[in-house]
Amino acid sequence: MKLPNLKACWLNDNPVMTNCTNFNIIGDHFDKLEIFNSSLTCKAGEWAMLYYARDQGAKTLEEIETLDLSGKNLMVCDDISFLEKMTNLKVLDISDNVDMYKPKEMLQAEAEQKAQGSGQAFDFLENKHGRDDILKRLPSLEHLVCDIILEAYILDTREHRGFLPNLKTINRVPITVKDLGERTKEKQVL
Repeated sequence: MKLPNLKACWLNDNPVMTNCTNFNIIGDHFDKLEIFNSSLTCKAGEWAMLYYARDQGAKTLEEIETLDLSGKNLMVCDDISFLEKMTNLKVLDISDNVDMYKPKEMLQAEAEQKAQGSGQAFDFLENKHGRDDILKRLPSLEHLVCDIILEAYILDTREHRGFLPNLKTINRVPITVKDLGERTKEKQVL
């Protein structure tokens, strides 16, 4: 099927979702497709970010102040340099991105298991970037919503790794550089 200008596609509740072993990678086979079933494809970039910021009326990446990328699979994008252009991004939601913590071997094993018994070849979405690659490109960020595993990682390593220098809240809880260790200990007790 040739759709050279297709930028976004949703096939929600279509039988192909459950009958196709490689459903998640279909989006990577279209030349310009950036969003596939509400997830980013490897080709996602400026257009996809502006699409998700459309409620703000942003016309450029620099105008985006708030962005909800929850469950959008940011790690599979080939090129994440667009993050550096979001110089006014203050609020970001990257929760529900469990693949952010899975190594390549685990992603591949999950794809193999899903394809097992189907007789079909399989492929899988591979993370192209580490979490530090993403976090270092967000210096203006003040408020972050993320999964608890990423929150703990940020609280434990942010000061030493030099990312998110302007972060004021994480998961809607205020933080300061000096109370990072104490907050991490409190969470471990809970």
